[in-house]
Amino acid sequence: MLEQYDSCGFGIFRAVGIHNIVWLSATGTYAEQPQTIGVNYPLSYVPNLFAPLGDEMNFLERAQNVLISAVTSLVYSSTRAQQSKIFWRTGDLAFGEDLLSTARSSDSIVANTLPSLDFAMPTSNKMAYIGGFTVQKQPGVLDMNNFFTAFSRFPEITFIVKYETANSTVTIPPNVQLTQWIPQAKLMAHPNYLAIITHGGWSSILESINVGKPLVLMPLFADHGKNSKAVEAKGAAVILDKMNPKTADIMKAITSVTTNQRYRENCAKLSRMMQDPSPIDHAALLDYQVRRAAKLTRKSFQLSPKECIHSPISSYLEVFIGISIALVTIAS
Repeated sequence: MLEQYDSCGFGIFRAVGIHNIVWLSATGTYAEQPQTIGVNYPLSYVPNLFAPLGDEMNFLERAQNVLISAVTSLVYSSTRAQQSKIFWRTGDLAFGEDLLSTARSSDSIVANTLPSLDFAMPTSNKMAYIGGFTVQKQPGVLDMNNFFTAFSRFPEITFIVKYETANSTVTIPPNVQLTQWIPQAKLMAHPNYLAIITHGGWSSILESINVGKPLVLMPLFADHGKNSKAVEAKGAAVILDKMNPKTADIMKAITSVTTNQRYRENCAKLSRMMQDPSPIDHAALLDYQVRRAAKLTRKSFQLSPKECIHSPISSYLEVFIGISIALVTIAS
């Protein structure tokens, strides 16, 4: 078993003779992973994991999705190429061979997400989703003054804030408690818990949805933007702009998630879906995927998706055609 962002593990598997591979994803599914086993993600409606986009995109947003996908794919393939050279030198890979060849032989992909919490996208019998499996099932520099000012306008609500270093220049309202560490999952299980203000990391989203409570999200980088868009589209979160979190916007977001019943109802529905996502228990599903990968006869029973064509023209055809039409129109 290995995580998706580092291909070095595939070389180690080749070196020690491991051929039964379960490929993990601690976040949502990154397109390079399913595409490696032949499942193509159409960029016209499937946002890249690192793109702050939804599944309803206009032309410019699709172009942005293509650009982000191309850049992240280039970084991923360049890193993998450098790691492949290491195993050329050790003799575990033939000269010129890419670790991608080993990745393509993966028996299963197990992702820490759920279809009910994400946008629609193609899948395969080799892909399993166990989002929330690790969640405990139990009862730039920001101007913090804007947050604390907004918090002070809700005296009936206590805000527990993880804050590394107290700043003497910041006035702390009486309804704000600062702490350097929070037992987040246990705090969320408290009956008085209302919502969380966080950066859009997948673990916090899963933990909050698990207890059926909404979120205020301020995505920072990487998959945060796409995660936030997905949860916003489900009616379970409000998004703040990290570049300019104004007091009025923070107050509006807090008011929405704490007083608008629609958010609680949507979160309660998503929580029920998360608690019972499939007829198979997640632990049993993970156990099955690992046991299937370990079977010596596994190749006899696998369905192999049609290999997608890894070319810029086939993957990005819609955007290329649109740009061509625009250029012809301008020229004429």
